[in-house]
Amino acid sequence: MLNELYSRRIHEFAEKPLPALLEVAVEVSLDNPFCGDQVTLQIQLQGGLYREIRASVDGCLLCRAAMALVVEKGAGLTSDTANRLLADVSAFLEGGLASANTPWPELEMFSPLVAHRARRKCVLLPFQALARAGELPL
Repeated sequence: MLNELYSRRIHEFAEKPLPALLEVAVEVSLDNPFCGDQVTLQIQLQGGLYREIRASVDGCLLCRAAMALVVEKGAGLTSDTANRLLADVSAFLEGGLASANTPWPELEMFSPLVAHRARRKCVLLPFQALARAGELPL
């Protein structure tokens, strides 16, 4: 089971260094009390677009890999597209959306979580922070 959940691809993303936090940005901090994951996401917004994304994670491999993906691919999103992305990732992890229909092909690395409901929140936490950031006042 662990080899299935913690694939080489997840290890690669989890080991990517996250850029240092920004001085002025929208900031969201969330935690998962069930497993102890904690994420902080900072986003510079310009004209409604997420311009620069920085993050810190104190969490498991799955959470770190998901956050690395959010940091790598999240620039250029809007609040609406971040919320749609969260809905798509949730549907994908529940088995209701094929990976071919997800907006980011890299999400395929999390496909084993369809069979492991308890670990889905670890992956969703960074996407929840991304969606929440667009709802905060500047």
